[in-house]
Amino acid sequence: MKSTKPYILYIYVRCKQKIKSQNPFLTNSIASLIIEKFFFAIFSNVNKCNNLSKYPKVLKNNAVNNNVQGKSKDRQINMGMSSTGYNLLMLTGELHNVEWRAQNLMNEELSLATQKDDAYNEYNNALEYKSVQVAFKSQDSAKSTYKDATFENMCTYNADRQTQYTLTDAKTGKIYVDTETKQNYIDYDNDKYSFAWAMLGMAGNSSWAYSADGSDNSYIVTAQDVGYRNQSLLEGKLWLSGVEQKVFDDIGEDNLESKVASAYKELKEIDKDDSATKADKQAALENFRAAFYDAYSSQIYDYMRLSKSSEEDATNTNPKADGAKFDSGFPADFPVDEFNYYVQLWEQIQAAGGCIEIDAQNTSGTQGSEWLTNGVQSGSILISFYDKTKKEWKDTSVATSSNENYLQEKADSEKAKKAEPHQIENTTF
Repeated sequence: MKSTKPYILYIYVRCKQKIKSQNPFLTNSIASLIIEKFFFAIFSNVNKCNNLSKYPKVLKNNAVNNNVQGKSKDRQINMGMSSTGYNLLMLTGELHNVEWRAQNLMNEELSLATQKDDAYNEYNNALEYKSVQVAFKSQDSAKSTYKDATFENMCTYNADRQTQYTLTDAKTGKIYVDTETKQNYIDYDNDKYSFAWAMLGMAGNSSWAYSADGSDNSYIVTAQDVGYRNQSLLEGKLWLSGVEQKVFDDIGEDNLESKVASAYKELKEIDKDDSATKADKQAALENFRAAFYDAYSSQIYDYMRLSKSSEEDATNTNPKADGAKFDSGFPADFPVDEFNYYVQLWEQIQAAGGCIEIDAQNTSGTQGSEWLTNGVQSGSILISFYDKTKKEWKDTSVATSSNENYLQEKADSEKAKKAEPHQIENTTF
């Protein structure tokens, strides 16, 4: 009897070649594992057969002697064929099961490799990440305290911050602002001082609700009506809001400081000039109002604090009078720095052609810091700061930062620590 070893070896090699050709990503070790499982299944299912060479002989005899050797012989052969077919199906199913498990092993190996790459990239990005920081005053006047910059601590009023900033959307060129600022700019885009009063919470304090004698309406002109852009002037009645007009009248035209008097004279002359354009008149008005506020902003604030909502308040027009009534919630001393901050912000928004509202979730905290830093680093957010010496806005960046704009970048050690990849043990397949 011939040995079955050569046949088995031949089948082993051919099966391995076929598996490798159909699954090129399988390693030799995995392919060998599949074949070993296959042969194990063979010998487990045909252990009643003493010699594998009987299988082809049974098949041959069945083909030659079909319907010739009698019903008994035929029944035995058919039963052998049924048993052989059943075993073959079992072996095929087992082979497919082994192949499926081998493919899962390959997928797990690829998944682990991807996880390693992702963890490596995340860690490298964390190491390279540098957050934008902004300077605040400290107890030591020669030094500054730096904090991670967010819209909230960089672009809202803060007396402890070293300087003033705005953030510009590079795509639209407009200034990022919060909801309140945007609404106040919509309401008071006609005048920067009216905008500043609104930002201080005094939007309704710019005029009296009722006139004292029922006929004189010069003190009930609201802040939105100031300026040439809303409607034409009638004898200068729209040059000032109600409160401003009251301050002007109490001082008296003959008692105005020289710069204010000169600006007022020019305004009156250009208002009567038929050849002057609307833009010329608006420029003259803005020049007068700037001089008026430079000289009398503190007095205007005292009048702004007066209660003005009821009929009784129509005569409550003198902040120095005994029994003068003031609205609660406003400090006695004029917050001049905060007021000027909002005036300068209005000028920047006006120069940019408007503003856009920032998403509330990007204003503060970790997300706010990442939004600002990522935007600055990608170039989608531009930074400007207010030069107090030259009294103008200047573009700047962290890369070109100097002491005058108080910005810096700092590596985020905490972010890098969190991104440290967990050790992934090598898996042997």
